[in-house]
Amino acid sequence: MSVGFYGHLFYKETLSETEIMVALMLLAMGLQNGLTASIANFSVKTTHLKGLTTDVGILTAMFTRKEYRNNKSLRGKFNVLLAIAFSYLTGGILAGVIYFKTKFLVFFAVSGVICFIILYEYYKLKLAKLIRIKRQKKALI
Repeated sequence: MSVGFYGHLFYKETLSETEIMVALMLLAMGLQNGLTASIANFSVKTTHLKGLTTDVGILTAMFTRKEYRNNKSLRGKFNVLLAIAFSYLTGGILAGVIYFKTKFLVFFAVSGVICFIILYEYYKLKLAKLIRIKRQKKALI
């Protein structure tokens, strides 16, 4: 949101401001990367395209061997990686189009989506904890 506020209200397109904006966006990308990995319980660690395409290539090569083709775990991982790649591509194109129309206001929408995801995950964790506590109480009775 800080990028959106600063860019929308104060940004004058100077070199020093551009460097600060890039630093803020890199920080936001790092936070998003950590959020994505933690939501997936760290089972998906390749949320950047370089590592992702490497993993897709490795799995594709593995599927050339008969013994790996019917492995549900590998197929599931392959599907998740393809979904992530598709999401990156779609998100990049959509963000570019939206940014072209709305400029820095797009950062508010993205921040809203991320906040929703955080709150949803927090709610799920709290609900799971409540269920676990109730089950433990029933087991003691």
